[in-house]
Amino acid sequence: TLGLMYGALNQLRQGVQYIVDLNKEMVSIQLVTGGTKEEIDSLAMGYNALAKEMKLSTKDVAAGSLEFVRQGKTAEETAILIRNSTIMSKLGNMEAADSSEALTSIMNGFKLEAEETGDVVSKLVAIDNAAATSVQELSTAMRYSANSAQQVGVDINHLAAYIGTVSSVTR
Repeated sequence: TLGLMYGALNQLRQGVQYIVDLNKEMVSIQLVTGGTKEEIDSLAMGYNALAKEMKLSTKDVAAGSLEFVRQGKTAEETAILIRNSTIMSKLGNMEAADSSEALTSIMNGFKLEAEETGDVVSKLVAIDNAAATSVQELSTAMRYSANSAQQVGVDINHLAAYIGTVSSVTR
């Protein structure tokens, strides 16, 4: 029975820590956005729904959203970007932060809107499946070359294909 009690206390301690960590993320978002408590509470409910849909914790969604909120994205854009970067992270076997940074770089380099990032993730996954490369390799390369490619007139489709081919051939 002593083991059960320690187990219960440990679960309680983890639950309290989770609440503290989630609150910290939401306070950071509130500071960045300047939102009211009611707006942040509503945002947290939206994050909770998204977390359930994506099989994540609400804290993970909130932490991921902070990157996009700092970029000045709206709540709607942030929800789209979190969803797409999470899909990219899971399918590409990437850390969530790396996925968010890569997607942001690609989006900025090609001057894409949040709504267009789903297509980017789909293209990277398709190339991953067709060539001997990975979403992580593709997104990392695109992260550093998107702006230059866009400046010389290479569109996102061609750049992704070029990188996929080079990555596959040089294995």
